[in-house]
Amino acid sequence: MQTQQMQQTLRELLLGGDVFERFTATYRESRAFRAWLDGILPEVSVCYATPQRTPWHIYPVMEHILRSVEKINNLSAGLPEEERALLSYTMFFHDMGKPACRTVRTVEGEERDSFKLHNFESEKIARRALPLLGFSEEAAKVCCELVKEHDIFLKLSEEPAPWQMAPDAAFEAHCKRELAPFGDPDRLYRDLLLIGLADNLAQNPALTQDSIAMIEKLRTMSEVEAQKRTVEVVAALLVRGEKFLICRRPENKPRALLWEFVGGKVEAGESKQEALVRECREELGITVRVGEVFCEAEHTYPDIRIRLTLFSCTTEDEPKLLEHSDMRWISPAEIPDYSFCPADGEILRRLQKMT
Repeated sequence: MQTQQMQQTLRELLLGGDVFERFTATYRESRAFRAWLDGILPEVSVCYATPQRTPWHIYPVMEHILRSVEKINNLSAGLPEEERALLSYTMFFHDMGKPACRTVRTVEGEERDSFKLHNFESEKIARRALPLLGFSEEAAKVCCELVKEHDIFLKLSEEPAPWQMAPDAAFEAHCKRELAPFGDPDRLYRDLLLIGLADNLAQNPALTQDSIAMIEKLRTMSEVEAQKRTVEVVAALLVRGEKFLICRRPENKPRALLWEFVGGKVEAGESKQEALVRECREELGITVRVGEVFCEAEHTYPDIRIRLTLFSCTTEDEPKLLEHSDMRWISPAEIPDYSFCPADGEILRRLQKMT
């Protein structure tokens, strides 16, 4: 029980406001929290004691880490909760390996710090610690990859040398190829851009203007391209007592025999509500009253990128199987018993939390 409480305390500190002040106060004043965290991450106390004497940095290592968590929290506002948590923890770990990689050299009579390859050391620390912080194996793999790649923007230049890349479509394609084995490459690329932006925003503003401009350029390019390829999809959350309706896709369509919520594409000239009324009539032979938005999500399949809006709906009609191969009324506790379309993941997590 104490472990779960401490995990929740850390999560609240990292996802809340004033991260540096609140985390530092808790770490210094709560013996129980500090003992627990030091047992998992002894690097934290070392990071507090490690300076960053470089032109690029204005904070010691631990303060930079926590300031960058604050920045990512601001940048990720509006994203799904679990994605925001993944980003916050990525920033928490991204420079944790710096003390182990620190070397000191003298430049024009002044000592300067260098932290070459610290991203690989940070990845090792994250891989060791994340399971102890309540992360699943899958989520830990994604977080570790983002930690490892967080410095990729050092390779960017508007006039690239042979070892660098320009901030263009080729760079985006390269990143997505590297990220594809770990999940939705579009989402992870968006996350990586936010990570690079947050990291730069927590550094010396006099020296990061060019890097920030290049990352913002990449974000704009990515958003424009995503808008061109994104299809608006609507779905209905129909509830009967404590159960909700799910339908199984037919064998002759993509994502065959996976379960989903009834709905479909928004056609030209339709509002989302109008599209949902039409889809429910075509697929289940029912007339629905469309209520409030329950959840929104985005997902990229190999053949299509969708933006999904799930509405709470009601009907007085009895659903019929007109297009699907099966339908069931299930409770949130039964969700693990069914294989759903991947785009429904965020919706299902929301439903499970309501039990």
